[in-house]
Amino acid sequence: MPVPDDPGAFYCERHKSVSTRVRCSRCGAPICPRCMVPAPVGIQCRKCASQRAPLRPRGVIHAAGRTISAGAAGAGRAVWYLSLWAFLISIVRGFFGGRDT
Repeated sequence: MPVPDDPGAFYCERHKSVSTRVRCSRCGAPICPRCMVPAPVGIQCRKCASQRAPLRPRGVIHAAGRTISAGAAGAGRAVWYLSLWAFLISIVRGFFGGRDT
């Protein structure tokens, strides 16, 4: 309900005597400082803040998969660099009197 003397101000939905200019970021209801709940997406009313989405295990599984694949990629890169160094060392050794065949 809008405040008659103050344009843009509304009365809190739960506390009818408190005027406010803050609205819930999810449902848009006017909320006073006593009803505000900080959320990752802004300020929410108590009703919307209590309806949080549950943690999805799929996200946890994907994070674990990324960690494992990052470790495998790092190990593959290390093997590739070692083989490159071995190849370069064998070429240099051949120039400086390597074993005759």
